[in-house]
Amino acid sequence: MKLYCLPYAGSSARMYSGWSARLPDSIELVPLELPGRGTLCTRPPISELHELMDHLAAAVKESGAESGTDSYAIFGHSFGAVLGFELAKTLQARGAPPAAAVIVSAGLPPHQVPKGPPVHTLSDEEFKRHLGALQGTPAELLENDELLALYLPSLRADYKILDTYRADRETKISAPVLALTGTLDDSVGADDVQEWAQYTTGGFRSVRIAGDHFFLATAEAEVVRSVAGVLRHA
Repeated sequence: MKLYCLPYAGSSARMYSGWSARLPDSIELVPLELPGRGTLCTRPPISELHELMDHLAAAVKESGAESGTDSYAIFGHSFGAVLGFELAKTLQARGAPPAAAVIVSAGLPPHQVPKGPPVHTLSDEEFKRHLGALQGTPAELLENDELLALYLPSLRADYKILDTYRADRETKISAPVLALTGTLDDSVGADDVQEWAQYTTGGFRSVRIAGDHFFLATAEAEVVRSVAGVLRHA
């Protein structure tokens, strides 16, 4: 089984590099990189959801899963959870076999995204303060204006997608959904994620992970165990 992994806003798919050693041999890790970062750092970031879905669906097709030669699952954290859900919808609409599971980690259900004034239009200084408040960006990056300037185009592109995202409550996916939430996450609560159930006909359950919104980094072993566990029975 292939496991496609999507990063949170502004991040690279390299964040999943440590997962391969923790996953069973039956699961092949396939991090999906977004343009403007990591191995695709020379490409301009994509700020329109439909264009990004075309890019991601093409990457899945190239790997073979869309053709049905492999079973597959999708994992996404925070912003990546939105992308993972939309990718599952896109593949389903294009006739691909359904995912064995869609795992949404620290992700609000679609109709709760976004809630607040736009972020992608903030000035650089306001954007930096916003990132600092989220506590998910390394301090050394926030304190280095030249380095931060390299990341801002990708961050703005991701936040534009979030700022303009509107949920489609009519289209459901047939894959089962597993939601992971942090026990100390103030932005995505255990009650919030129960509403993911209305977006799938394949069943829903949730698992609590010790940590805040970025438990993906602080509790990696537990996250991978949860993912492997649900895929073992998929």
